Amino acid sequence: MKKAFSVLLAVLLFGLFAPASHAKNAYHTYTYDSYQQAVHTAPAYTVEKIVASAEDGDVLFENPVDMDSKDGELFLLDAQSSKIVVFDQNLTVKRVITPYEEDNSPIAFGEALGIFICDDGRILVSSKKPGCVYILDENGLCLSKLTEPKSSLIPEGYYYEPIKAVEDNGGIIYVLSAGSYSGALQFDVNGAFLGFFGSEKVAVTPKVLINYFWKKVLTDEMAAGLERTLPVEFVSFDIDDGDFIYTIRRGNDVNSGQVRKLNARSQNVISEGVYGDYYTEALLTDIAVHKSGFISILDNQNGKVFQYDKDGQLLFAFGGIGQQHGCFMNPVAIEEFDEKLLVLDSTKKTITVFKRTKFAEDIHSALLLYHDGEYQKAKPYWQNVLSADFRYELAGIGLGKAAEQKGDYVTAMKYYRIGVRRDLYSDAFSQMRAKTIRNLIPFIVPAFLAVVIAGMVLMKKRLARRVVYGGGRKAIKYPIYCLFHPFSGFEDLKYEKTTSKRISAFLLLCFFAVTVLTRQATGFIFNYNRIEKFNLIVAIIMSLGLFFAFAIANYAITTISEGKGSFKEIVIFLSYALVPFIIGSSVCLVLSHAINMDEDVFYRMGVYITYVWTGWQILIALKEVHQYSFKRVIWTTGLTVISLVIMVILAAILYSVFSQLFSFIAVIYQELFL
Repeated sequence: MKKAFSVLLAVLLFGLFAPASHAKNAYHTYTYDSYQQAVHTAPAYTVEKIVASAEDGDVLFENPVDMDSKDGELFLLDAQSSKIVVFDQNLTVKRVITPYEEDNSPIAFGEALGIFICDDGRILVSSKKPGCVYILDENGLCLSKLTEPKSSLIPEGYYYEPIKAVEDNGGIIYVLSAGSYSGALQFDVNGAFLGFFGSEKVAVTPKVLINYFWKKVLTDEMAAGLERTLPVEFVSFDIDDGDFIYTIRRGNDVNSGQVRKLNARSQNVISEGVYGDYYTEALLTDIAVHKSGFISILDNQNGKVFQYDKDGQLLFAFGGIGQQHGCFMNPVAIEEFDEKLLVLDSTKKTITVFKRTKFAEDIHSALLLYHDGEYQKAKPYWQNVLSADFRYELAGIGLGKAAEQKGDYVTAMKYYRIGVRRDLYSDAFSQMRAKTIRNLIPFIVPAFLAVVIAGMVLMKKRLARRVVYGGGRKAIKYPIYCLFHPFSGFEDLKYEKTTSKRISAFLLLCFFAVTVLTRQATGFIFNYNRIEKFNLIVAIIMSLGLFFAFAIANYAITTISEGKGSFKEIVIFLSYALVPFIIGSSVCLVLSHAINMDEDVFYRMGVYITYVWTGWQILIALKEVHQYSFKRVIWTTGLTVISLVIMVILAAILYSVFSQLFSFIAVIYQELFL
């Protein structure tokens, strides 16, 4: 009865709190933030319909391999039946093209893989076997064929196996051949071979350099057995209205810049960042370019669609492997069609039609205006985006630009924080700071003069009362005294017994507070921490935990090295040695809110001085507490650090073991009693 009630309660709670979007879509929409973490975002595309291979008993296509669109028509290449199915804007079959020769004999595609529709209606069909590109008219008549060119430019042993072909505005046809490392073949309007386009260079890696070395050293016979060093080949490409060619390179490494946008000189003009998931291998198989420059990429291995803007910034990703709507089994082609995304699945034999949501429409509209410098016009679209997803970084950048353009630098800084753009935040901060200083100049100068005069008066009085340092100081003065007189200060602490456990505890509390504040409250320009990920337990371990671990390690090392300090003295002396860190970190914390990115040298210098000064204080404190020479204190401190590292490693291992043990016990308990 109890178990049934628990199950019923769980079902009810899931029904109440399960996100509505999950019920509608079998996939998640997500993007990556500036920290390269995947974050869920609002749905960008939803499934509008699915076009199946068989409708009303009629088989529309048997082995779909590729598709292309032109002037409101979608052309689907069916390799098995050697035909082209043409759909209208509603994705109903308009006609079927059966290719034929001039003598009316039908053309049987041996292994057709690609289709492209030219501006004048001609159809390019790329076929690996028999190795040619068929140029058809709109009715399917074969006008000509691009076969293997006879040219000295063709490498020896080259196999001509066309898989894709496109045509630019000048009538130049580009052909991708399977296994070609030389780039795409170019043919002019008459079919004459012009040369290769977009050939990749060999990536210089340590492995490549080692192979190169051995090939120079070994004989030709011995070197022949070494692995060949070859450039990466293209597996797919597309062309936009401006004749930029977008290519996908073969491989699973998403960090290798697999997507290229090549100009007429074969130069890449798009970011060579990550295309696909950051931490998952991908097999990018096709690419489609929207008339406005948005790039959609199809990942065959994971069944996902990634969409980028014209600069290569990820907008969103969605999809997955499966039988559900919006997921795929073997996606082979993607196409932009009537403001919709179409994905062809050769295994399911379906065309999945994705329509844009308002979220995606707002992003597209905002980006087009943003890239044209129309920040104010883009503002309402960005506001809609931010309302749908308050973490969407591009919206923060767009709204920041709009605010900065109007001179509202404080608001711009707020939005640039959302967009995680420290460079833009720094520019807005500089403008805000300059504006503030101009307004406060009449008050700043008199105040500064008053502070200088007051400081001189106080200094004069202090010098008049100055006494000779030695013994007899109050315990509360020693932390500051040791800061400027470490040798005599720590020596007095050792021999005059003027240490205070309360002061030590207060200093450790300050050390912990400053550590937390440095992580959480450092100015945005210099703070790369995820402040929303703050964990109090971790903060305690990384500050006080490491402090006491260091003290324990030092006590253990010095006990067998004739050290004179007790554990209590070590803790107190080390806490006094942390005063430079407490003061220096506090100064750097304030400084981080007062300077911009171009002035970061002052902040870096402050941090460097703080750590060096603190390290020096720790050495002197350990020297005096143990009555060591400098040589010996450096030696024992080094051993202490090594011991600390070992302790941390052991703690991590124990944590991992006990975590798995508790998880195992929890699973057993669940199986037995729930």
